[in-house]
Amino acid sequence: TKITLLLFTIITTLSARSQNNFTNFSVSGKFKVVSISWSLSSNSDIRSFEIQRGTDSTSFTTIRSINDDRINTIYEYTDQTPINKINFYRIKSINVTGKVLFSNIIPVNLIDTSSLTIYPNLIHGSTLNADSND
Repeated sequence: TKITLLLFTIITTLSARSQNNFTNFSVSGKFKVVSISWSLSSNSDIRSFEIQRGTDSTSFTTIRSINDDRINTIYEYTDQTPINKINFYRIKSINVTGKVLFSNIIPVNLIDTSSLTIYPNLIHGSTLNADSND
């Protein structure tokens, strides 16, 4: 007889208050999808944004560029292809004079759903027999 225990995906939601025109920056991960949202103060002079992702808190790659239409003050993006571990996100903003500002960095921990199988004799002597599908 085998007993299978399911290990569920860890969901992380964090928000950060930035030191530039960002009034809210939040990132949440669930089921291998990461939702990113941010808002700006109404008097923002931002020309464009880059959503950046990294596998550490120092090296980032742009995954989406967005031009500011000066109509919206709330922005959202869904990362459909996050990395299956800790992802670090930030927003790069470029204002009308070319000045670059970065939001705070927010990590999101995505752990793949996996299972743990414990098989016939759970404890033999002082050893627990277990098998994982990782």
